[in-house]
Amino acid sequence: MKKFVFYSIQIFSLFAIAGCSKDDDLISTSTEIADTTSIASESYSMVNDWISENMSLYYYWNTSLPASADINEYPEDFFYNLLHSSDYFSFITDDAAGLIEEFSGTTLALGFSPAFGKFNDSDQVFMIVEYVYNGSSAFEQGLKRGDIILKINGEYLDTDNYYDLYSQSGGYSVTLGAYIDGTIYETSTTYDIATTYLVLDPIIDYEVKEVNGIKIGYIVYVEFIAGDNDLFLRRMDQVMGELKSQGITELVVDLRYNPGGELTAAQHLASLLAPASTTSSGEAFVTFNYNDDLQNYFLRTEGSKSDNLKMRLETNSNNLNLSRVFFLTTNGSASASELVINGLEPYMDVVVIGEPTYGKYYGSYVIYNTDTPPAHNWAIIPVVMKYANSLGVTDFVNGLTPDIYIEDDLFAAKEFGNITDPMLASAIEQITGLSVGNARTVSPQKNYSTLLNKEKIARGNVMGVLSPADILN
Repeated sequence: MKKFVFYSIQIFSLFAIAGCSKDDDLISTSTEIADTTSIASESYSMVNDWISENMSLYYYWNTSLPASADINEYPEDFFYNLLHSSDYFSFITDDAAGLIEEFSGTTLALGFSPAFGKFNDSDQVFMIVEYVYNGSSAFEQGLKRGDIILKINGEYLDTDNYYDLYSQSGGYSVTLGAYIDGTIYETSTTYDIATTYLVLDPIIDYEVKEVNGIKIGYIVYVEFIAGDNDLFLRRMDQVMGELKSQGITELVVDLRYNPGGELTAAQHLASLLAPASTTSSGEAFVTFNYNDDLQNYFLRTEGSKSDNLKMRLETNSNNLNLSRVFFLTTNGSASASELVINGLEPYMDVVVIGEPTYGKYYGSYVIYNTDTPPAHNWAIIPVVMKYANSLGVTDFVNGLTPDIYIEDDLFAAKEFGNITDPMLASAIEQITGLSVGNARTVSPQKNYSTLLNKEKIARGNVMGVLSPADILN
């Protein structure tokens, strides 16, 4: 067996993206975008003019845009040269059609979420599986949480090829490795995984644990996404209704690998968890602050109670009426995940178990061209606002600090719902007073650090899908 010895590893995650479609007059409800890849002669200056116009309107730091820029640059370079030094989240794509398709929750996918690791003092890369979607090709082949992938189509992963190999269309063969005493060994196990159209339900596991006479609900939620016609919000209602009917009195929400997503999905989840007294009275969940032009526009046209300036908790017949909720987090818990935790803090006992969250308190719009036919197929996703909870808490640059610190060790990953999982075991211990597993605070073999993919985090808080209309009249 070939072995890979390492002393320090960098791990970073790449997730399927999540987006949103907010139902108001600012947002185009059309997601039909023509494939313009054949328009090879499009003018960079035309696209860059469009980028510049929309950045001037919507960008949170619009007063800091460069006074002059090279309008003939490649659009991707032009866009990134506009960004404020504090902005690590805005991004651009030349495949608006593909982006919108993924926002629907139904897309071509392999069906698993990987973390990528880099060997110390080497260009070699490996993947660890965070979770697998039921019904996917990866699931049918037998790939499971915690599996290590060393090769794709017989080729070892390295810093130059890993993402191209992982993201290639049509599927591929993967070769697994095994982690033994600080060393990863190549095995003879291979799986042939195909890309198929999947409905990526973000609730990938839920169940009820009864411990010491206490019924504890457990839910694994991996993306904040509403889906077409609010499919996944209805699914969330169904799951919470089932947990409620089974008489749970405590709930653990696993957000370890949730990079965020649609703010309306975050509002929906929070409204299911919060005390019924706060939802029935429509208490403020979060407030939004935009650039001066956009802020004044909303105040002038909609007033201080505008839904664009303040998001409120809402009544829901499946509300669990909890006084306490537990969240499991890692550095991969970002954006809307943090918004839910932060937004609920003023109204109930929120217990966070795991690692500090990422630290993203900004939201974005997806802006694309809706001409018929479209002049180009670029989309920009700029930061347009900063959010705070009802007490004004924001700017948590180092993430949200857990109440109980426990490291997530993917090399010793347990199946979701296994009560010996250290994070879940800790939550159960806090609820029942009983020790049900190894709720260790530090993984004894964790000799690596996390390094997240910034594009995945950038897509975490998408407020709406916009046409390039000028709303500042």
